[in-house]
Amino acid sequence: MGKNIFMLIFLCLSSVIHAQETSLAKWSFPTGGKVLSHPVIDENVVYFGSDDKSIYAVDIGTGKKVWQYSTRYMIRGKALIHKEALYMISGNDVHALDRGSGKEIWSFRNTDGSGADPIDYWDYHTGAPIIDGSTVYAGLGDGYVYGFDAATGKITSKFATMDTVPARSGLVIENSILYFGDWNGKVYAYDLKDSRRMWVYSTFKERPYPTFGAVNTQPVIHQDLLIFGGRNPELQVINKKTGQKIWSYTEKEGGWISGDPLVVGDTLYIGGSDNHEMFAFNVFSGERYWTYTFLFNNFSRPLAYRDLLLFTIGDAYTVYGNGSGRGYVYALNRSDGRLKNIAVIAGNTHTNPLLHGGTLLIGSGDAKMYAIDVDAWLSKAFRPEAIGYDAIDIISIEPNPFSNEVLIEYSVNYPGEASVSVTDLGHSPIRNLRAGTAKSGKYKILWDGKDDTGQNVDDGHYFVKVSSKEFYRTAFIQKSAAIK
Repeated sequence: MGKNIFMLIFLCLSSVIHAQETSLAKWSFPTGGKVLSHPVIDENVVYFGSDDKSIYAVDIGTGKKVWQYSTRYMIRGKALIHKEALYMISGNDVHALDRGSGKEIWSFRNTDGSGADPIDYWDYHTGAPIIDGSTVYAGLGDGYVYGFDAATGKITSKFATMDTVPARSGLVIENSILYFGDWNGKVYAYDLKDSRRMWVYSTFKERPYPTFGAVNTQPVIHQDLLIFGGRNPELQVINKKTGQKIWSYTEKEGGWISGDPLVVGDTLYIGGSDNHEMFAFNVFSGERYWTYTFLFNNFSRPLAYRDLLLFTIGDAYTVYGNGSGRGYVYALNRSDGRLKNIAVIAGNTHTNPLLHGGTLLIGSGDAKMYAIDVDAWLSKAFRPEAIGYDAIDIISIEPNPFSNEVLIEYSVNYPGEASVSVTDLGHSPIRNLRAGTAKSGKYKILWDGKDDTGQNVDDGHYFVKVSSKEFYRTAFIQKSAAIK
């Protein structure tokens, strides 16, 4: 992600854990598509969108649908609730609905469809509308930020990004100054009163690949600081008044710092994608307090709950298969980043965890919204060995690509089950190479490019899968007869 897929051998991780999902969920609400839209709560109702092109209102206590509204596009943004209205972006359209009934108040249906659909596999989120006075602002894929009369939907203003590229980030307004980012990695401060740009900040100098640097996260203001992540291994904190960089942190391995920032006191928490890390920094100086390495990929904002930090992750590389992935919710100690517990969700979780009373709400790649009893989850002891958690690792795959045979080296971190197999990109079995138990240590196994029937498989891409009980890691592998 962000680099050529064939170079990302060790960046795809997956796991399957079934038992915890049923016991932790108070209810799950099914939709017809992935739920990537960050949920929003008003009173006892949660509002969110789905890839099935619908907006939903669901009762938090019962998990029953209150209403459903159909749109023209997938919905991957967050709703804005203001008084009796709900505002939400769908593609390049903007809808204003009665939040109680779901009936349309007004809709802006854009005739320009550019950027309305996801730009690539990892274009998970669009920004939410934001209101200032009587005007609702929305950044759209056609390269413009629009201002609408909140009551009528009449366009009151419209201004373009510098290169007329999608405005995918969240919007933030303070003292009538609008801040947002675009798909070309530029961050803007726009004076709404004077209708002028105050400054533009570029997040990179050279673009190593077409979608590098896109600011697709929710910026956060903290005192004089503007903080944001994006498709960039450099976290950047700039002065909101001048657009000058205050401090930055660069991920040495090059993974996106793609989560939404959270500031609590003087601490900034933010996660990333291919770096698989959650960070805690001093928000003013950039001093790093701690780092925690997790599975999979983070594309959302963490949640502070008591003395814990909760956050969601999912396997971003299941886009190459037919599955919904496997999602986790982590709980870390906020003070030192130590792991407290893990909850497992049936599909990838790329939405912000949202708390209402004792209920944790999380959208999933298996097309459901889940309600979890947060205290019941956190009170459970987490025993890694019971599920094989972190029991195995893939060390190397050589050569890759390969023509006739490939050597897979893996490690068993503690005694237990250890299986090795090859699957297609939809995770269907191709070849079982090893099953049974193993002692701690490093192991090697050869695959000759054949399936379980002894037939040579076609040239193409596959997963090497190393499993222990209900946990596994996978890595991309390519077979090509052209390789000498």
